[in-house]
Amino acid sequence: MSFANKYSKASPIFNVRINHPAYTSLADLFKEYGSGHVFAIAGIYINTKGKYGPQACIAINENTMVNLPSHLLEVCEEMRRDPEAVEAINNGQAGFKVYQYTSKAGNSGFSVDWVDLQ
Repeated sequence: MSFANKYSKASPIFNVRINHPAYTSLADLFKEYGSGHVFAIAGIYINTKGKYGPQACIAINENTMVNLPSHLLEVCEEMRRDPEAVEAINNGQAGFKVYQYTSKAGNSGFSVDWVDLQ
């Protein structure tokens, strides 16, 4: 990776053009599609104006954004800085599956497994 690519602060450019998207959650996707459904990633964005601080969102198409839990913020920021990840997303080669988990405290939550698409 070049010095400029590694340290540039410019936002990545994704091919998808978002136009007044509907927002959904991982819980809603899990309820509707189950754990085996693979969603292609069309773009990754960081909402910096959230009530509880920055939050990562994934565009799955031009009309739908998926709000992600806070534990995925750092990896999403890393993906946005990685030219290979941005290229894979723009080429339709990156996706995710939703899974449900139970925390040590007994709370239910949702997260993602990242998937390579062909």
